[in-house]
Amino acid sequence: MDKKKDLKDIKVGGPAFKSDWWNKRCSSKCKKEGVDKALDAWSDFCKDPEKFEESDELGKAKMACNGLRTALGKAKSKCGKLQGDTKAAIEKYLDVIGGYEKDLAAKEKEFEADEAEAKNLVKALKQTRQRQMFYGLVRKGKEGRLFVSKKQQPIKRLARKAKSTEIKGAIIFLGVCDFAEGKLRFHFEEKPPNLKPVLRTLLADAGMKPAIFVNGEEISYPEDETDLPDEALEAVGGFFSGVERQQVEEVRSSLEQQRVAAIKGVSQLQNELLSTGDHRATQIADIIKQLALNFPTALETLLADLRDAIDAEDDDQTEMLKGGIQMAAAQWATFLSSNADSVAGCENNPWGVKIEIVGPVRSSLQEAVKLAS
Repeated sequence: MDKKKDLKDIKVGGPAFKSDWWNKRCSSKCKKEGVDKALDAWSDFCKDPEKFEESDELGKAKMACNGLRTALGKAKSKCGKLQGDTKAAIEKYLDVIGGYEKDLAAKEKEFEADEAEAKNLVKALKQTRQRQMFYGLVRKGKEGRLFVSKKQQPIKRLARKAKSTEIKGAIIFLGVCDFAEGKLRFHFEEKPPNLKPVLRTLLADAGMKPAIFVNGEEISYPEDETDLPDEALEAVGGFFSGVERQQVEEVRSSLEQQRVAAIKGVSQLQNELLSTGDHRATQIADIIKQLALNFPTALETLLADLRDAIDAEDDDQTEMLKGGIQMAAAQWATFLSSNADSVAGCENNPWGVKIEIVGPVRSSLQEAVKLAS
C-alpha cells in the first residue's frame, strides 16, 4: 500500500469503498474479516443522504455503516507492527464512517420532523370539520407542502420559509379552507391553476378529497382546460436546465406571430360583419373585437424576460420566472376555454376569412410547457 497516495482514496464516493480496492491493498492477515463484502454493501446503500426520499433508505445506510465498522474493527485487531499501513487505512475508514453517520443523523432528524409535521397536518385537517381554518399551499409541479392552522400568521411564515429554503421557484397560495359535503374546500377569490393533483396527494393520509371554490362556488377543470395548466405547473427540479436562448425565442416569437395573425383575421372578419349592415352582425362584430383586444400577452413578455436572463446567465432570475410562466400558460388555456364559443365562431366563419387560434396557440403553449419540464 502506498500510504500517502492510497489514503487519499478513502473518502465518501471515493474508489476505496469497493472490495477490489481493499483486497489489492490490505494485508493478507486482514482479508478474512468480511471488510470486502461490507465495503460493497456500503457502495450499494450509503449514498448522499440528501437524496434519500424514504426512511427505509436511511435504515439500510445505517446498517451498512454498522456492518463496515464491525468488519473494520475485526480487521484492525489482526494488525501487528508489520501491518501499519493497513491499520492507518482502517483508521481513515472509521473517520469517514463517523462523518457520514453525522450526516445520516441530521437526515434522520429531518425525516422525524417531516413525520411530526404530517401528524400535525392530519390533526389540523380534522379541525376543519368543526371550523374554518387558514391554509398555505406551496406548489411546484407535483411537489408541494400544505400548512393548516387556526391562525393566519404562522401559515404565512411557514409557507414563505418552505418556498425560500425547500421548494425554490414555487408558487404560494394562501386562503381559508373548511370541510363540507365530504370534501375539504379550498377558497379562492380568483380561479387558480389546477391544484387538485398535488392536493389529492397531500390530503391522502387524512383520507380527504379536495375541492376548489371561487367566490363561494365550486369549480371544475374540464379536460380541454386541465391538460395545459397541469402540465404547465408540473416542472420539477432543474428548471430551464439545458434550455437555450434560441428555444425560448422561437416559442415567444411563434406565440406572438399567432396572436398578431389572429388579431388581423378577427379584424377582417369584423369588417365583413359590419359591411352587412345587419344589427345582429354588428353586435357579433363588437364581441369578436373584444375577444381580439383581450388575447393574453403576459406569456410573451415573460418568455422575453427568460431569454434575456439566459443571455445574462442569471440562474436566480430564470428560477424566479418559472412561477410566472406557469401561471401565464394556465391563463392562456383558461382564456381559450372561457371563450370557446367565440373562438369557434371566428374559426368557422361563413365568410371564408382564415382564422386559426386554438390549434397554433395550444401548440405554442405545449412548447412553453416543455421549457419548464
